[in-house]
Amino acid sequence: MKTTTVRLPDDVADALEGEAERQGVSASELVREGVILRLAVAAALRAGRADVLDDLVRQLERLR
Repeated sequence: MKTTTVRLPDDVADALEGEAERQGVSASELVREGVILRLAVAAALRAGRADVLDDLVRQLERLR
């Protein structure tokens, strides 16, 4: 696995740490998931697969 440094504003870093703690995962895990999500959205948009995005939105709404 490669290492990448990400610079975040203090408020974003605080929110990330808080959410990671609430979910019982590392901040790194949440960042990895966010990157994967962003890449998946970009791929779906390039492929014209709005149905994939609709499903993704439904799954994210369940996390609330």
